[in-house]
Amino acid sequence: MALVFAATLVGFLAHERRAVSPVVNLALFRIRMFTFSIVSLLLIATTISVLSFLMPFYIQDVLHFSPSFMGLIFLAAPVFTICLATVSGSSPTGSGRGRRPRSVSCRRWPPSPLGLFLRVDSHWLLRRS
Repeated sequence: MALVFAATLVGFLAHERRAVSPVVNLALFRIRMFTFSIVSLLLIATTISVLSFLMPFYIQDVLHFSPSFMGLIFLAAPVFTICLATVSGSSPTGSGRGRRPRSVSCRRWPPSPLGLFLRVDSHWLLRRS
């Protein structure tokens, strides 16, 4: 599978170099800041994906929690995102009345630090049995 990926990537890059209007402008990768940003984004996304895949096994097999409790832990982030989406959308503009945009700060949104404690790997939430 790695060989197929490598061959496809080489073919894609060769095609993009010859294309009149390429999908990816390869000249952007000459900018070091852009290249390092893309590489760091790739590493972060890979880490989060692996963590999301392995965390249920850790919670169930190592910490011995039930699948239902594990589901509740993983459900916290989407629920907070859905519930707070409208608040965060109107917060920078001051309720949408045409005011100057303001930065969202802890003064305007005190529950923001609460998210730091509601992570999946928070050990205060996962007491050992």
